[in-house]
Amino acid sequence: MVDERLLRRIDVLLALVAGWFVLSLVVACFALMVFDLALGMVALATVVLTLVVGGLSYARSTGIDPDVRVEVR
Repeated sequence: MVDERLLRRIDVLLALVAGWFVLSLVVACFALMVFDLALGMVALATVVLTLVVGGLSYARSTGIDPDVRVEVR
């Protein structure tokens, strides 16, 4: 048997850890911008792209149909 409350607590904990990690990466990107603007912008773009792809992948795996569609021509 699986305790639903425990699963929800674990989900919340994982979401908080992921949020903290993402905020750390964003702060690190801005710290890089102090030394080299181009490198910081590339790092920030990489973080944003990874978040978008991860979010869309999660939405697809959970059955949520995102409004964004990519078609190859």
